Amino acid sequence: MPHPSSRSDAIQRLVTAHGHLAAVRDMARSGAPCGHLIFQLRAVRGALQQVEQALIEEHIRHCVGPAAHLAPDTIDEILELWSYSPIPKQRARTHHPSPSQPATPENP
Repeated sequence: MPHPSSRSDAIQRLVTAHGHLAAVRDMARSGAPCGHLIFQLRAVRGALQQVEQALIEEHIRHCVGPAAHLAPDTIDEILELWSYSPIPKQRARTHHPSPSQPATPENP
């Protein structure tokens, strides 16, 4: 279980994200452009990911590590590897034929 200060920080961040999400809902209801909604939803998702990362770190540091009798240096190394963020995978490209290439089963 996270330490009380970490728990209260997580709760405050969740309250903030909840308020932000409510604002996005209101934007959607009022007809805000899709691009604005997507941008704001990404901000909410980022805030939730920060809360999740902090809780995972606390859990590893204060629950998993001690239960597994891990040295503090080992816990730090695990957390460093956990927080490493690789380059995102690129999306597969969808082939769209040019107007000079008629669509065929081999060339959709």
